[in-house]
Order: sequence, then C-alpha cells, then structure tokens
Amino acid sequence: MDPQTTIDLKQVFLISLGFMSVLLLIVLVSLIRRFRLRLQQYHLQLAREVELIDAERRRIHTDLHDELGTGLASISLLAQQIQPHDPVPIVEKIYHQTRLLQTKIREIAYNFVPAILETRGLAIAIQDHVADIASSHPVSITVDIQISDQFYSLPQSVHLYRLIRELLTNALKHACCSRISLQLRENKRSVILSLSDNGIGFIPEQPATWLKGAGLSHIQSRANILKAHLSIRSLPGTGTDISISIPLHSLRS
Repeated sequence: MDPQTTIDLKQVFLISLGFMSVLLLIVLVSLIRRFRLRLQQYHLQLAREVELIDAERRRIHTDLHDELGTGLASISLLAQQIQPHDPVPIVEKIYHQTRLLQTKIREIAYNFVPAILETRGLAIAIQDHVADIASSHPVSITVDIQISDQFYSLPQSVHLYRLIRELLTNALKHACCSRISLQLRENKRSVILSLSDNGIGFIPEQPATWLKGAGLSHIQSRANILKAHLSIRSLPGTGTDISISIPLHSLRS
C-alpha cells in the first residue's frame, strides 16, 4: 500500500470519526432536552396535584369550621342554658343539633369516597350525585352512562368521580345554564366523558378564565392524573362543550 493511499484512508477514518462524534453529540443533546422537558412536565404536574390537594384541604377545613365548629359551639351554648327545674326544651334542642351534626359529618365523609361508589360502582355513584343536584337545583340534567366500571380500579374510579363532580360544580356555579347533558361512554381503547350546557359560555384561551375560581385548573389537573386529553369548545353566548378522552388502561391500572 503506497503512502498516498494510507493518507487517504486516515483522512476517511478521521472524517468518519468526526461525523460519528457530531452525530452522537446531536443524539445526546436531543436526549438531554427530552429529559429536561419531561422533568419540567413532571414538576408542572406535581405542582398541579399539590394545588389540587391544597384545594381539597381548604374545602375540608371550611366544612369542618363552618359546619362542625358552628354546630359544636351551638351545643356548648345550649348546654350552659340547662336549668335544673326545666331541662327538657334545652335537651331537645341539643338532641336536634347533635343529629344535624351527624348528618353533616356523613356528608363530609361522603365527599371523600362515597360508600355507594365502593359497593355499587361508578355509574350508580354518578347517578346518585346527579339526583342530589336535581333535588336542590332548578337545572335540568340528562345523564347517559355506558361503561364497564366493574373493571376499573377503585382509586381511578374515585379520580373520575371527582372529575365529574368538578365539571358539574363548575357548570352550576359559572355557566348560568338551564340544561346540562352528561355522557360517559366506553369503547375499545378509551372512555369518553362529555359535558355540555346551554349557559353563557366563555373564551377558553383567556388565562383569566383558568385562574377564576381555579375550577378549570382543577379539572385539567384531574384529567392529567388520568392521562386524559381535555378539549373545551365555547364562546360567549353559545354554551360550553367539554370532552375528555381517558385511556381505558389508565382506569384499570
């Protein structure tokens, strides 16, 4: 092999080595960027879940303070009014207040994990919650549920139940609507949750919309927990259509 051929081979080798090094560097940079992006997404998701937990804690604190605290204070005041010669009216008031507190405690406990969800399944729990809403609100709510919830894990069923409650609460508080339609349907790959109302509508892209009351932010956080895709269609004066596609495997894990 002549010297010129040897030099050419060395140059080809060095060029190839340089090319492979650049290619490897590009791959490494791409992997690092992807890792950083996933880390940012994880931190964002974690922050949203912490925000959700804090909101739950604030709600529980409010319930305990407003309902139980006030009730116990009333019982204490009534107990101080008991007279030896005529205790019956005060005792009856204490008994009535105690029964009222028992009801409030059951309601607070029900908001954590409804017993009906564990015993009779997600579909019945949703229908039961809608029936409770119908008894205290003039809004007409139609429900269409077609799911195989016996295969869902309890923790994921609880997440989905709370997501539906959040959607309904948000519509009742902000939509100023007279009709709500709730659908929950299952296909081979996913569960599609849809909620529509004929309310005042809004502009979903506005940041202030997501900050107001944190309702939509909590809905997005719960959807993220279920690895679901959230879609919102709305304009002022046209009502709102919300669709959430949940992978079936995330409900069964």
